[in-house]
Amino acid sequence: MPPKQDKFAVKNATANPQQITAEQILREAVERMGDERPGPSRKIASKEELADYKVSKRKEFEDTLRKQRHHMGTWIKFDRVTSLLPRHDQFWYKYAYMEELLMDYAAARKVYERWMQWQPSDNAWLQYIKFELRCHEVERARAIYERYVSQIQTVMSFTRLAKFEERHGNNVRARAGYQTCHDALKDDLGPEGITEDLYVKWAEFEQRAARDDPSAAAKVYKLGIDTLPPERTAYLRDRYAKYMKQKGTRTDIERLLLEKCRLKYEKQLSDADGVDVDIWINYILLEENIGDSAAQCREVYERAIAAALPPEQAAPKGRKDLYRRYVYIWLFYANYEESLIQSGESTPDRVREVYHTALELFRSRKIYFSKLYNAYAEFEIRQMDVGRARLVYGRAIGESKKASVFRSYIQFEFNLGQVDRPRRICASYVSAHSLEAASWVCWMDMEMKLSEVNRARKLGEMAIRSEEVMNEPELIWKKCIDLEIEQGEMENARDLFERLLDRTTHVKVWRSYADFELKHGDQSFLKAKEVLERGIAEAKKDEDPESRRLLLEYMLKLAKEVKNDDIANIESRQPKAVKHKGRVDPSHGGGESGADDTVMITVWEFPDDEVAGDVAKKPKIKLLEAAKLFKKMRLSEQSGGSSHL
Repeated sequence: MPPKQDKFAVKNATANPQQITAEQILREAVERMGDERPGPSRKIASKEELADYKVSKRKEFEDTLRKQRHHMGTWIKFDRVTSLLPRHDQFWYKYAYMEELLMDYAAARKVYERWMQWQPSDNAWLQYIKFELRCHEVERARAIYERYVSQIQTVMSFTRLAKFEERHGNNVRARAGYQTCHDALKDDLGPEGITEDLYVKWAEFEQRAARDDPSAAAKVYKLGIDTLPPERTAYLRDRYAKYMKQKGTRTDIERLLLEKCRLKYEKQLSDADGVDVDIWINYILLEENIGDSAAQCREVYERAIAAALPPEQAAPKGRKDLYRRYVYIWLFYANYEESLIQSGESTPDRVREVYHTALELFRSRKIYFSKLYNAYAEFEIRQMDVGRARLVYGRAIGESKKASVFRSYIQFEFNLGQVDRPRRICASYVSAHSLEAASWVCWMDMEMKLSEVNRARKLGEMAIRSEEVMNEPELIWKKCIDLEIEQGEMENARDLFERLLDRTTHVKVWRSYADFELKHGDQSFLKAKEVLERGIAEAKKDEDPESRRLLLEYMLKLAKEVKNDDIANIESRQPKAVKHKGRVDPSHGGGESGADDTVMITVWEFPDDEVAGDVAKKPKIKLLEAAKLFKKMRLSEQSGGSSHL
């Protein structure tokens, strides 16, 4: 049985010689389309026929809207859209515009009123206002503006109202519009709130409206700068500066510069986290010199005190170095408050409060500044309150025991004509600072002022014989010697010099002794030369060529001052510097064993040595000096190398 064939199978699969494409089919269909004939025109002859026509068209609109509800063109042709889609402004505008074209202004106004009940955007209100202006209804337009700014309170809306009033010659209402905007939005500093633009336009209005009063625009600029945050007033300040340079007085320009400096310091403090004391001090001085008021300056002081105080965790107790600059803020604050007493803006009690707060703060951190105590006591002295001043000094001695406090207290009591009190304070000073030569000198000075020479002499003797090692003992010796010279007791002074030489043979002692003999003792160059010769011999004995050279130079200097005949001889004794490059023997301490080292050394050659027959010793002396110098260089190199480890 033959296989069954599919009736849908292609019998001839060869290509048709005439190919037809989809494009050809569509093109032929379009070409064969005939022009549609328009429907017949209809003439309506009666109201009944018109009503029927409206019903049919309405039904047609309804059917179309059910099919395409969001089609804009259909809605525009049908007036009921304003009730169904009241948020689409275009429908309202078309509706009102149609009524206006029909010159039915009352109907158009009703459309606008219905529109405004939905609280539309700015553009809707502006369209309503323009409609009234086209109708020459200025008062109606003004009333609409009032409603507009009451519902939409923005800088733009109030600015439009002010410009409207200015265009119609009512500057009072225009100014009131700007002022109302400021009052309504001054607390709203957000993006939608008050902006620089309000004050710029307001100031421009004042420049036009009050040409004879430059201060009106300046007040507006200042109001804006005071209201807005500093970071949002850059443009406003720039406009203000340009205006004041044109119209302002010298005082106005200075005030402008003050504001500019304030901003600069505020920015610097912000960058430094408010802890830079120097910036705070500069800021404080600015406010003191050209600031607006005492309250403003006090505010800066209080901010500086709080912000610049080192935190306790970063400043351990007793670390005075971290507070050395900070304490000046308190000192300046107290001085500023004191300067306001005469004008009545401050009181002595307020100054005392500043000092007391500062002292309590530093005491809690175990920090004591003598300058703070002294300033407090001096303030009480200026207030003629001796009792309070003594209390301050007593507190300072009990808490800090600073030497400068003792000296100030002693001078204070001495100026009051007291005798016993200064002595008791001096005794406390020496007891607290027994190792400080300055304490003994202070007591001696006080006794000398009282003409108690014997007391001063005994105090000096006690200090000299003290077995404790003092700081700067030369102060005691100098004071004792000067005392004897002032009293004309040259033998006593000479005896003190001899006792001092038993303790030290320093070059300065020999020089001072020679000066004494030349100017106060025998007033003889020969005696002074004799003292220096002793010093030279001692230096030669101690193998100290540097001291020996210095004493010879000083002898020559004194000889030239008094024009002595022995100048030539002394000049011939001056040493000569000779540089040597030689090898140093390690056996003399010059270096390591077996090392072959050479150094450049400077050796002073004294003509006196050659005359005395010490020429044979000179090479040995040079070698020893070179060895000592090389050893010193090696030790310094080793210590320098180890410091880098």
